[in-house]
Amino acid sequence: DQAPDGRTVEMIATTTGQTVLLRPHLLAFLRRMSALFQISLYTMGGQDYARAVLAAIDPTNLYFRGGLCAWDDGLTRSKKELSR
Repeated sequence: DQAPDGRTVEMIATTTGQTVLLRPHLLAFLRRMSALFQISLYTMGGQDYARAVLAAIDPTNLYFRGGLCAWDDGLTRSKKELSR
């Protein structure tokens, strides 16, 4: 598939019916950063969506070892907070 600027992008379908587009060099970036930092995923998406994205981009749990912070029914989507 082609990105709007003509670059080739890899598409991975997830279990939520969403499509994940892997940015160029994403896995190399994650590999380098995970050696230096503890990587977490923060999203305003739901838990199911976040887990599906993680399964698509890090299926062996090598990079995202810092946890997952995602929206749930008891929270508002109108503002972002890290205090959860």
